[in-house]
Amino acid sequence: VKAREEISISIASQLEHAKMLLEKLGFKEVMVVRKKRDYYNCGDVVVSLDQVEKLGCFVELEYRGGRDDASSRLDEIVKELGLEGLERTTLSYLELLLRKLGD
Repeated sequence: VKAREEISISIASQLEHAKMLLEKLGFKEVMVVRKKRDYYNCGDVVVSLDQVEKLGCFVELEYRGGRDDASSRLDEIVKELGLEGLERTTLSYLELLLRKLGD
């Protein structure tokens, strides 16, 4: 379950330009995270199955309904999928990789 706001902007044809801009603004590349993602959709729920290089497999759940019932709806989905008892994280794959490589 992710608990942070994200913004996505498509820059596929401008990737190298975007990298140069970030470097000119003082940003440093920390790491490249490689993943394969399969999406499944059912109503107001998106399930992503991720295979992250050097980390393993993850399930990401996204509820596209109202904020008021998001937590309870996600808990229901976790139960429906038989995922209760598995470790949850709000860390990004980058954060998880940095922790793993730091050990």
